[in-house]
Amino acid sequence: MIINIDIDSDFLKRRKREEAMGAISLRDIHKNFGAFPVVRGVDLEIADEEFMVFVGPSGCGKSTLLRMVAGLETISSGEMTLAGRRINDIEPRNRDIAMVFQDYALYPHMSVRENLAFGLKMRRAAPAEIDSRIAEAAEILQIGALLDRRPSELSGGQRQRVAMGRAIVRRPLVYLFDEPLSNLDAKLRVEMRLQIKRLHQLLRTTTIYVTHDQTEAMTLADRITVLKDGLIEQVGTPTELYDQPNSLFVAQFIGSPAMNVVEGVVIGSGRDISIRLDDDIELPLHAYDLRAGHRVMIGIRPEHLEQPRHGEKPNSFALTGTSELVETLGSDTFALCAIGSLRLMARLTPGRISAPGQRIDLELNLDRLHVFDAETGLHLPRQSA
Repeated sequence: MIINIDIDSDFLKRRKREEAMGAISLRDIHKNFGAFPVVRGVDLEIADEEFMVFVGPSGCGKSTLLRMVAGLETISSGEMTLAGRRINDIEPRNRDIAMVFQDYALYPHMSVRENLAFGLKMRRAAPAEIDSRIAEAAEILQIGALLDRRPSELSGGQRQRVAMGRAIVRRPLVYLFDEPLSNLDAKLRVEMRLQIKRLHQLLRTTTIYVTHDQTEAMTLADRITVLKDGLIEQVGTPTELYDQPNSLFVAQFIGSPAMNVVEGVVIGSGRDISIRLDDDIELPLHAYDLRAGHRVMIGIRPEHLEQPRHGEKPNSFALTGTSELVETLGSDTFALCAIGSLRLMARLTPGRISAPGQRIDLELNLDRLHVFDAETGLHLPRQSA
């Protein structure tokens, strides 16, 4: 069930921000496990009230970075500040940060009410204040009917709501989420994703969210930090990362289905150049100033390789292929197309192609191509007209 949160609720009107705001600054942050570097010189500014997502493959350092913000991992070197205050050596309980874990981390012998109250009791909050905060969290997350149950009597989604409720009652400056939806089934992940987004809209509290799922990252984030091997590859809004990836890694990691990537070599000279993809395909590429023989990687989003409509589009390139695999998703149809020696995923008009082995006429939008240096993987800039 999707939770409907009233953005104008009494809770929002009563909520009071601390004088110190939730801006976080990471300056040249390093983390080593023995001689092995896990995080290698991260510089990042997270604005107050921002929803920042750390995304990247397993082992990229995203969870380690989150745990350093929480104070659960020591910082090998560098400086971290919250609201302008250095927090490198401050104990986790004194950082005014609440964390939601992947495995919920609920006390099995306590009721939901007792789980929500536990942290506040440890901070010696008054009983009336504890009751008030629990009531507010239960109203937001619609878990009032669950307060007297134990975790073993709850579904996975209900447990995750209780884990979020335990963070909400803290009223911290920062919320941290460490892959909170990875243990849920696909349908429940979508519902919980909506709930987390609505929760942030309501509370307007700085949030850092870790995931390896780029769909979660794209749908939740104000900005995304893409990490690889302990380094930041790119920081930007979901749209910026999708439309303007600064490296081949980011281009392939962000987007579903993934970007098509084809190796080619520059032929010609000056502004009169093309990219030879195979023996039969040469793409004109007049917007780039590249030398002959330069090896490049061409990136093509599936939606920029489509079936012709109402005549040829300006600056398009015609291709003909054969469907090898067809994925019908209702509103979308994707086909893996054999075009000479190339295999490219295309987004097609639903209903026009339904089975493998069919001929497909396609138009490639040359204005939406991405060109990367084959050696460095960096995005090559287009030249001004």
